[in-house]
Amino acid sequence: MKEIINYIKINKNIATAGQPSKKQFKKIAKKNYDVVINLAPHDASNAIKNEDKVVLENNMLYINIPIDWKNPQYARMILFLELLKQLTLNNKKVFIHCAKNYRVSVFMHQYKKVILNQSNVKFISPKDYKPSKKWNKFINKTISL
Repeated sequence: MKEIINYIKINKNIATAGQPSKKQFKKIAKKNYDVVINLAPHDASNAIKNEDKVVLENNMLYINIPIDWKNPQYARMILFLELLKQLTLNNKKVFIHCAKNYRVSVFMHQYKKVILNQSNVKFISPKDYKPSKKWNKFINKTISL
C-alpha cells in the first residue's frame, strides 16, 4: 500500500492517499476495503478514466464527492463527515483519496475533531503540502453536526 502516492493509514478501517492506479485499486480490494471515497473532481490532472467502474469491478462501493481545489465548500465537507461517520459506525473499511491526499488530509483533520471528538489534533498531511489561507480556514474551522 505504501507505493500509493502519499499513503497514510489512519486506523485499521481508514486509509488515505493520492490517486491510486488501476493496479493499486486491486491491492486496495485485496486489503478488504469495502468503500472508496474520491474527493477529487473527475477532471483532476491525474484522474483515472472510469474510476467508478474500476472500483466497482474490484467489488468495492465507489463514492465521489468532488471538492473544487480553488473553491472548496463547507457543505461538501459536512456531507463527507456524515458519510464517513455512518460508514465507520457500520464497520466498513474505507479508502479515501483525492489527487495528492491534500483535500483528504484537511477533511480527515476535521473528522478527528468533529466525529472522533479528539482534542489538540495534529494536522497530518503529505510532507510537501503547505495549506493556503483558504485551506487553513477549513483546517481551523469549528464545525458541529
